[in-house]
Amino acid sequence: MRGSVVALVLAAGIAHAQPGAPNVPADAAMTEGRRLYDVREWDKAIAKFKEAYTLRPDAASLFNLAQAYRLKGDCANAAGFYKTYRRNFPTEKNIDKVDKFIVEMDACAKTQPVVVEPVKPDETPVVQPPPDPTPIVTQPPPPPPPASDRSAMKWTGIVMAGVGAASIGLGVKFGLDGSAAKDDLASVCATSCTSAQALAIEDEGRSANKKAYIFTAIGGALVVGGVVVFVLSQMGGESSSEAPPVAISPVSGGVTATYSFAF
Repeated sequence: MRGSVVALVLAAGIAHAQPGAPNVPADAAMTEGRRLYDVREWDKAIAKFKEAYTLRPDAASLFNLAQAYRLKGDCANAAGFYKTYRRNFPTEKNIDKVDKFIVEMDACAKTQPVVVEPVKPDETPVVQPPPDPTPIVTQPPPPPPPASDRSAMKWTGIVMAGVGAASIGLGVKFGLDGSAAKDDLASVCATSCTSAQALAIEDEGRSANKKAYIFTAIGGALVVGGVVVFVLSQMGGESSSEAPPVAISPVSGGVTATYSFAF
């Protein structure tokens, strides 16, 4: 098969452009195509014959194009261009040879795999959508303290105020005892009393007065602290189930009570 093809090539040769109207670009493409054809640069020769036929659609360019495809071994394209040549130029002198080439190339094309041109990928740039804005997460306000905590504060305040009131009552009682001791000293010793009796009555009065100061101070501090805790429990502020600390410190002439809390 290969030997017959080469023999036919040598017999057929290539066609030369027929004289006619001058077309310099077409002549140049045809000349370059024949040069490439002679050195068997089939793909480059095919490109030049196509260029020449586009500039001047004559029989020579089309026949040479079919010849180049046949020699390249592309039987399907060679058969197609030979058929185009026969259709467009049916009166040419080499039409009998073209008919033989068509039969050979059709038979050859059936033995060759079908070449599928690769599909060019879509070069349209893919525009990425802008990212979604980052949602701003707001922290929810802290939940109100449980009702049990406020209830504990409420009863702590009530108990503190109650204890404070009782302590104030004891302070008043001891204050009255100190005052009574002073009256006893005045009434007993108004007529006659020993120094021992007078000292005992004075000591009893001083002790009662000291206790009056201590219990009154403690009671006052507890009452004030209890009221504050009770008010805070009604306001719904932060609280704790533990009783607020109350610090009691002795000082000269009595005591001091300190109540601390946070809000």
